[in-house]
Amino acid sequence: RTGNKVAYKMACTGKDAMTVAGETTFGNNSYEGRMAMSGMSEGQKMEMSQTYSGKRVGDCTAAK
Repeated sequence: RTGNKVAYKMACTGKDAMTVAGETTFGNNSYEGRMAMSGMSEGQKMEMSQTYSGKRVGDCTAAK
């Protein structure tokens, strides 16, 4: 973590090994980020990338 940014890497081993790298940047009431994943799934090469964002929309309320 550096300031308001978190970077991560992950590696899963085994039959369907994968690697993931990404980062998320946090604002006062929001966040945004990106990640990239690559590896094998059922013997086939797989690559995926994703961007995401979110924002605060209000306080949590208890379910009744």
